Amino acid sequence: MAVWAETERAGVVAHKSEYSTMAIYRILQRSAFSPEDVQRLTSAYEQALAALQLVDRQDPVTELIAKKIIEVAQTGVHDAADICTGALRELGLKT
Repeated sequence: MAVWAETERAGVVAHKSEYSTMAIYRILQRSAFSPEDVQRLTSAYEQALAALQLVDRQDPVTELIAKKIIEVAQTGVHDAADICTGALRELGLKT
């Protein structure tokens, strides 16, 4: 898919077998983002999962986080750390 190619060009490290299991990639497959946006969103997503110590990529919470990451980014926030912080705050998971 196009997002996979864009993700690879953006330098995001993930194996193709992980794409189908990581919520952020499933959602990004259905969206149009630049390679820079994909990199920023996946970085924010990984930061959020690390902050919450979520290692099970099948946990339903990961999809909620991915959707919120994208939602926050669409408000004009560009820094991955700020996107992560805003998403976690909006979900009530961090203050």
